Amino acid sequence: MLNAPYLEGIDPFAATVRGIAEPDPVHAALRAAGPLVQVDAPAGGRAWIVTNNALAREVLLDSRISKDPACAPPGWDR
Repeated sequence: MLNAPYLEGIDPFAATVRGIAEPDPVHAALRAAGPLVQVDAPAGGRAWIVTNNALAREVLLDSRISKDPACAPPGWDR
């Protein structure tokens, strides 16, 4: 996970305005970077984005992965 590419300047959390049939260019950039990428989280620090279906399933089933704020690293804005 530490070797996942970091995409500086890409904000997958930003609101966009586009037509319903228009693909999101940010999603395409994330997928092109690899199955797992790092981005800047809105509250600071890094967030990992999974772009591959098989890897997403693996991550969701892994008991070591949590989105519980109590498990966040020190200094993370909960």
